[in-house]
Amino acid sequence: MKAKLAFISAHGSTYSIRLLCAVLGVARSWFHDWQASDQTRSSESRAEADLVDQIRAVFQHSGERYGAPRIHAELQANGVRIARKWVARLMRDNGLRPPRRKKRPPITAGTATASPRTCSSAPSRLIARIRSGSPILRM
Repeated sequence: MKAKLAFISAHGSTYSIRLLCAVLGVARSWFHDWQASDQTRSSESRAEADLVDQIRAVFQHSGERYGAPRIHAELQANGVRIARKWVARLMRDNGLRPPRRKKRPPITAGTATASPRTCSSAPSRLIARIRSGSPILRM
């Protein structure tokens, strides 16, 4: 259907809109509504492209580290009124994604494999010292 409307729009200067709509079986009111909304869509897409450029600038200025909440805060500080979820959607659609955080290794007293809750390295060391015959307590 969009092809018919685009055809009417392209050939409207050569033929009358009334004739084109009658031949293609399109209501004139529908064509005129589509034409008016097409101008609105183009202005909205230009505004969205400007917004994506601003988001991309903040993202690159941050060293590609900021996510949607921080970029939203930066845009708010610059006076741009926009919702955080809209920023997140525009970032997702345009492939702007900060790197994931790396997992930190567990911090334990003994070994890197022991978990903090079951710190079994101390009792096993104690048992090893007892079996080897070394003095446990020095006075």
